[in-house]
Amino acid sequence: MHIQTDDLIPSLFNIYLGKQSKLHKLTTLITQLQESKIPFNIHSPYSIYPDAKKCTQDFIEQCHLVFMPDSKEYKLAQTYHIPTYAPKHIDFKNILRYMRALSFSILDQIAKILYPKPSKKSHCIVIKTDAIGDYILFRNFLAEIYKRYGSFVLVGNLACSDLIKEFDSKYLIEFIPIHRPSFLKSPLYYLKILKKLKSLQYEVLINPLYSRDIISEQISKNIYAKEKITNTGDTLAILPRLKKYYDSFYTHILDSTPTVIFEFYRNLEFFEKLFKTKLNTPYILELEDPKQAFKQYSLPKDYATLFIGASSTYRKWPKKHFITTATYLASLGLAIVICGGKEDEIEAEKIKQALEAKNITVLNLCGKTTLSGLAKVVYNGNHLISNETSCVHIAKAIRHDKVFVVYNGNHFRRFTPYPKGFWGEYYGIYHPIIMKNPDIYMVISNFLQLPSRLDIKAISPQIMIDSIKKAENIK
Repeated sequence: MHIQTDDLIPSLFNIYLGKQSKLHKLTTLITQLQESKIPFNIHSPYSIYPDAKKCTQDFIEQCHLVFMPDSKEYKLAQTYHIPTYAPKHIDFKNILRYMRALSFSILDQIAKILYPKPSKKSHCIVIKTDAIGDYILFRNFLAEIYKRYGSFVLVGNLACSDLIKEFDSKYLIEFIPIHRPSFLKSPLYYLKILKKLKSLQYEVLINPLYSRDIISEQISKNIYAKEKITNTGDTLAILPRLKKYYDSFYTHILDSTPTVIFEFYRNLEFFEKLFKTKLNTPYILELEDPKQAFKQYSLPKDYATLFIGASSTYRKWPKKHFITTATYLASLGLAIVICGGKEDEIEAEKIKQALEAKNITVLNLCGKTTLSGLAKVVYNGNHLISNETSCVHIAKAIRHDKVFVVYNGNHFRRFTPYPKGFWGEYYGIYHPIIMKNPDIYMVISNFLQLPSRLDIKAISPQIMIDSIKKAENIK
């Protein structure tokens, strides 16, 4: 069932060097391409790179990526729907990452003095500290761990607590929640967590994260365990030099397939290699009495769910686009239920007021549901219209059959779209640049690890409405 992508990598990746290009910035890009074994040609009107093939600005139309363009080249790239990339002159985020690693090293020395090696032992501890969507795509493998190790300790994101308590506590001795911002910013909180983590010795530590970060690695580093197991992974969330340092604390590093694999299959690959056997792990979140949500949240009889939240502003579709889409859904006889986090309440209220002015029935549940409650609301709805975020993965896990997703451009084919073989239909609503050449965009968003600069506002609500019409067989 693994989705390999060797056949999707373009035979030749054409890069146009823009007028703003710097040789030292280009060197980083070339290194990434070479490591990913992607064949490429570089073209430019300028004498920036000695091996570049000479061309005019009009050649931009035939290229797959425009690197560090000036304003004129940028406009041409936008006209032809060609992705652009201009790295920052000084990457303060990377500087901050090194500074955090240094500060953690100092705190680790303090923790060694405060918390000596414990005598109490336990068998297995698992680290899964990334986002809610990542946890949804991972959680079905908890049963596989339980079959082999019995009850175990799970270290995870505090944001997943509701899901873990309701659905997964049967596998656990204990859940240790991590508040990610406090872990990174508060020395007292960090030392408090280390006190908890260092209270037991373990036989086995399992860290299945493909994109490991400094949180998962600091936790793994500080836990006493006879065996520590992870995979080669990538450097999306951690600097290569730091990853090499943290790799030294593991006893076993399992090989990861270097091509793009949908995240559920990535987890499947890890556990098949760990347990040295084929697995038939299902992707499912089983809800208990989901119909009770009608009474609990006063849900209308027939409705569509809008999930307007996302972890970052650039991943959020504009409210006017949600309003246009909701107006069409209402013309099909559906009420509208708006969901999201507490931070989305004000935006949701504006959407509600605009729709109620059109005599559309609207219920605003932003900030009013738990994650399990959200799952039940989505389950009972006719359609889900959502930004590409955790709600989408919840919808697929509960096997909703009409999921419509607006996507801003990160990690294409790793998290979106869902491959064939998963229950229900998944309709990806993508930016024109992605739609022009999805295989090329997969390379840019994964192998080159370039953050998306696509404007989610450019994704028209009409594309969404056309997808809904297609799903409903409406001409």
